[in-house]
Amino acid sequence: MLVYANSFDLNPPEGVSAVISQIAAWVGQTRKSFVDPQRLSEGIRELRFTDGASLTSLATRDDEGAPLFPYHFCACLMHGEPGVSGRRWVTEVGIKQATKDDTLQCSVLLRTDEISARVTAPIQVTRPRIVELLIRNCSPVGNTPGLTTKRLTEESSTAFGYEIERESRTYPLVEISCDREARYVVAPERLCSVLIGLAQVIDIPPEADTFKIEGILGRRYSAFGGAINIIFPFRRTEEGGFCKTVLLRPERRALEHRPLLHPVPAALRS
Repeated sequence: MLVYANSFDLNPPEGVSAVISQIAAWVGQTRKSFVDPQRLSEGIRELRFTDGASLTSLATRDDEGAPLFPYHFCACLMHGEPGVSGRRWVTEVGIKQATKDDTLQCSVLLRTDEISARVTAPIQVTRPRIVELLIRNCSPVGNTPGLTTKRLTEESSTAFGYEIERESRTYPLVEISCDREARYVVAPERLCSVLIGLAQVIDIPPEADTFKIEGILGRRYSAFGGAINIIFPFRRTEEGGFCKTVLLRPERRALEHRPLLHPVPAALRS
């Protein structure tokens, strides 16, 4: 089952070695063991850990170990789930760089493999911690969606309307509003950390006049009373175009039980 997939561009001063060092540190921390970044960068056929997990890697290098461009690198970590027999978690991190001076294209994929239909334990949806480490330490490019939350008020509504219908936008906008007691179902900063690289979080503060915002944007593109509104990229049609929206209504219990908002057990924070 596909659990998580994301891609973003990085531009660390140290180049690809910085990304590989973060991957090595992340694997070492999760497996409570040391992983040599140099060995990881050169390619590992299979590195076994005491808990049964395994790590492999591949890279495009010449006979002397120097990178070949376009450069490709991938690392794959596989491990079981405590208490669930027959399920394996697989995290893959890929890097592509056209030339030595280009930005790095990085992808992260998390999936589960079940050996039979008898594995019925629910899957805990999560974001691999390596995403947070790469974003924090490897200089994502400025156009990465979700690096910070953006605030929507009645003053910025007109400009936000243009952003909604911008045809070059390739990521969803996630509006999050407060309830009558000025509370969010989930903190915008927390939602931003989960959706970074996937969507842009739009924070509607308690003091915003949501009636005026609705008057400018229309009800379809508004959120209020604690609701979360997901606005997907613009789609061109023969009649003009539209943006699909999904409104998550402010029933706190229903929203809190969505997998995205659950805390993740330490054993699964791969």
